[in-house]
Amino acid sequence: NTITLQRSAYRGYRYATGEEEEESVFECRAKLFRFCATDWKDGGVEEVKEWKERGVGEVKILHNPSAGSHRIVMRRDFVLNICANHIITGDMDLAPAFGSDKAWVWFTAADMANEVPEPQQ
Repeated sequence: NTITLQRSAYRGYRYATGEEEEESVFECRAKLFRFCATDWKDGGVEEVKEWKERGVGEVKILHNPSAGSHRIVMRRDFVLNICANHIITGDMDLAPAFGSDKAWVWFTAADMANEVPEPQQ
């Protein structure tokens, strides 16, 4: 999977995504949120317990045949920054959010979107 950027903005350059050895088994457009229990406020950590938007774009479930694993990758529209990147494990539960059939919630112990493993919900 190589991304071709719009010619007007990026002169048609192509670059490696890290997804070349994987096959896409699911793709859809989505808006991604993360649950934030604490945040930096007024020079200190404060309990906030709120959902914060991570981005809007294409979410994919990718299969790596050589490793036998699946992962979720999501890139923001236009800038193509990664806003979700984590392995799907057997202990992850996917559940409807707030009784909706369009919103889903799961917990991951190590999302790599910021290049540092972070637990996310």
